[in-house]
Amino acid sequence: RNCDWSSDVCSSDLSCRSANSVMKAISIIKQDKNINTVITDVKMPGKSGLDLINIILEKFPERKFKMIIMTGHADLIESNYPNVDAIIKKPIDPFKLLEIL
Repeated sequence: RNCDWSSDVCSSDLSCRSANSVMKAISIIKQDKNINTVITDVKMPGKSGLDLINIILEKFPERKFKMIIMTGHADLIESNYPNVDAIIKKPIDPFKLLEIL
């Protein structure tokens, strides 16, 4: 099914916020103490999604987050990343993502 995964997931009783950069994501997480899940692409403008995860863990050690990475690179799907709860292959299946959440 072709769809915008974020609108499908966010319309399922979940509150979602989005950011187009690592710094914007950090700013949102700093402001909103209710955020407990981060879904990030490996490839982002500037810093990577893995950089984002490391920055979040460094800046907010007292908070617990579920970390999910999405990628179109098959070799990354099989990789094991510390601090990452799930790796999802693009294109994103919103139903699979909801199962993980």
